[in-house]
Amino acid sequence: REPGAWQVHGWLEAISRSRMGGSPSIFSKEHRGRKRGGAAAGPQALGRAGRMAYIQRSMALEELDRILPRLVDQGLPDGGEFLLADLDASERTSMLISLLIWHGYLPMGGMGMLLPKIHQERCILPPRDVHVGKKVRKRAKGFHLSINTPWP
Repeated sequence: REPGAWQVHGWLEAISRSRMGGSPSIFSKEHRGRKRGGAAAGPQALGRAGRMAYIQRSMALEELDRILPRLVDQGLPDGGEFLLADLDASERTSMLISLLIWHGYLPMGGMGMLLPKIHQERCILPPRDVHVGKKVRKRAKGFHLSINTPWP
């Protein structure tokens, strides 16, 4: 039986607490960074009330790989869509980005931070609403469109 959302979130928080000696590392992290000028970055700069799901560097990617599908299906505890991770030039960062993309997150980076966002609704234009004209179909005879299939 799959655990409920509250069970998954409790489990993740327990894992993060045990790793960091009592302070949560993946959920409910108060992130009060400093801007380059030295002023504190307010909550508006980092999302809902300054709280984001933070991925610690110490968290193994294998562990994160097990957790991400549940986060995609059940969402974050506060209903947010963003995770937060440090962005650097290490091999772990590139592997983390690949892992996040694999699980449906859109990672955005800048200023040393990685903000992966899960899009609950990913279609801008539903396929049923797309009109393909006769002229376009005639010119596109040599092309092939595939959906939900790997590259050949």
